[in-house]
Amino acid sequence: MFFLKDLPTPAMTSKYARFFAPVEPEQIVGVLADLRRASLTIRRLEAYFRENDFSLLRFLILIIIDREPEKEALQFSEIVEKVDVSKPVVTRTIKSLLEDDLLMLRCEGSDKRMKMYALSKEGRSRLESLFPGYFKLLGDAAEGESS
Repeated sequence: MFFLKDLPTPAMTSKYARFFAPVEPEQIVGVLADLRRASLTIRRLEAYFRENDFSLLRFLILIIIDREPEKEALQFSEIVEKVDVSKPVVTRTIKSLLEDDLLMLRCEGSDKRMKMYALSKEGRSRLESLFPGYFKLLGDAAEGESS
C-alpha cells in the first residue's frame, strides 16, 4: 500500500530528484500519483470483497483457474507461478476454497500425487456473482473516479 495522501510537490521532488533519480522530476511525480491511485483502487477492491465475505486473493485464484480456456484445471505449481504471494499463503487459500466447495480437487492419470484444481459449480457461480462489482470498481478507477 501507498499511504501518502498528500503527494510531494514538483518543486520538492525536483530538489532531490536531480541528485538521485535517473529521470525528470515530473516523471517521479507521475509515478507517485500512479502509486496513490493504485493503492486507493486496491483498498476499494479489498473493501468490496470484505463486504461480500470474500477476499481479493480467493477471487484471484478463481480467476487464474477460470482464465485458462484450454484447461479445466490447474496444478498447484501453475497457480503459484501466476500469483504474487508465498506458497504457504496459496496453500491455505486453496484449502479454504476446497473447504467452501468453491474448488474441486482432481487427481490426473495414474499418478495420484498429480493434483489438479478446478472450479466447482459453486465456485463458478460465486465468481460470476462478484464480477459486476469488481468490474464497476475497475471501471471507476479507469475513469479516475474516487467514489
